[in-house]
Amino acid sequence: MDEIYRFDSFELDPRTSELRRDGMVVPLQPQPAGILALLVSRAGQLVTREEIQGAIWPDRVVDYDQGLNYAIRQIRAVLGDDADDPRFVETLPRRGYRFVGSVERVSDAELIGHGRGRLVAYGLSGSLLAVVAVAAWAVLDGDASPRGERAALVSPAEESSLPVDPTARESFLIARRLLDTSDRAVLEQARREFEEALAREPDYAPALTGIGEALLRSGKAAEARAPLERALELNPRDAQAHHLLAQVFLFNDWRWEEAKRHLDESLRLRPEYPAAYQVQAYWHALNGRMEEARTSMRTALRLDPLSSYVHADAGWIDYWAGELDVAETRCARTLELDPGSGSGRTCLLFVRIEQGDQVAVREAARALMVAHEAGATDLTSFDLAPIGESLTRYWSWEAQRLEGLPERSAHEAFLLALAYAQLGREDDAFRQLDAARDGRTSWMLWLEVEPRLEPLRDDPRWAGVVGRMGFPRSPAG
Repeated sequence: MDEIYRFDSFELDPRTSELRRDGMVVPLQPQPAGILALLVSRAGQLVTREEIQGAIWPDRVVDYDQGLNYAIRQIRAVLGDDADDPRFVETLPRRGYRFVGSVERVSDAELIGHGRGRLVAYGLSGSLLAVVAVAAWAVLDGDASPRGERAALVSPAEESSLPVDPTARESFLIARRLLDTSDRAVLEQARREFEEALAREPDYAPALTGIGEALLRSGKAAEARAPLERALELNPRDAQAHHLLAQVFLFNDWRWEEAKRHLDESLRLRPEYPAAYQVQAYWHALNGRMEEARTSMRTALRLDPLSSYVHADAGWIDYWAGELDVAETRCARTLELDPGSGSGRTCLLFVRIEQGDQVAVREAARALMVAHEAGATDLTSFDLAPIGESLTRYWSWEAQRLEGLPERSAHEAFLLALAYAQLGREDDAFRQLDAARDGRTSWMLWLEVEPRLEPLRDDPRWAGVVGRMGFPRSPAG
């Protein structure tokens, strides 16, 4: 029988390190979540800093002390804990940490009840099953606890707008919980549940928005457009649908004015939405207004200060704006929050290349090679090369890695174009840029600001590459 740890109002799945409070998923980055799972599994015992480092960051090139200290602060923040008077995580100075809360082990079955059968049909793992079943439990059993599980799942406003049909309600709430994953198979199941709700209540706009979100998260942006547009026909005040459609138009369709219109409406309807400010920052950057882009990203950071994604995006914006020291800080913070962030590592390397510190460049390039599982021979060759050759060795290795992929995404084609540009292989670089454009990678939006493409800009073909993108040039917005 699969078991879950319960302490206070929290539940923690030791297999996935997923944390919930009163049935709702609590956002927590992978490393802090893994540390919390380790501490809870050994409640009452000292877990040394060295044990945590070995379990969470094996073979990674990171500042362990800084990363661990920050992770513990994140854990305390989400648990509402106090370092001076801990209810959950106690610090043992210079030694490690101990979980001091009362922990009990409960089975999935205790959490799921009779709603399990519906979800088992999807073939979900026990851990995700436990998360999703809270929604089914709420619908099937009504207010199963004194506080009411449904109240924990949706806001009061959303509660009043849920489908009237009980089966449609069940499908909609299950689908909402399925969206908590990035697993594409599960996202497809979410889409089917939203469609089931829609089949019973054809004009239920939130289900259409959910279908659009599931498709967008699955990398099917072109398919997401129609359900999102239909959702807005039914409910023009759906801020989430406006935001998602802005992403489709900006990052996939490259229909700039439509993207801006939906972005503005999303922020008007929901002015404290951090993800919308991220998209707004990219809109400003695309129009060459880097200071406005940086302002929008700072707003996103204020609203969501513990998101590694926001910090990574802020790092890129600062890098393209030429604010290299700030960008370095953003990228470093990204890696504190999520040491496995590929975006953070790549941004940090590019920033350090611009800063010109060869030792720092070598360190960042090697870290990326390790993250991409470079072999021992490649790493030894890189380590033995003169420091002045580090970048050439890195770009050669990166080109070989990407060339060796059985299939290349549009994003990987863009990265390969960067490598070729740095290696002086202009013809190959332009071919990969064409592939990246044909595949509609959002990285093509940064053609004009990415310094790694500088070797191509004097080539007569460059104007054609940029011209085919049809970038917006309006000074307004």
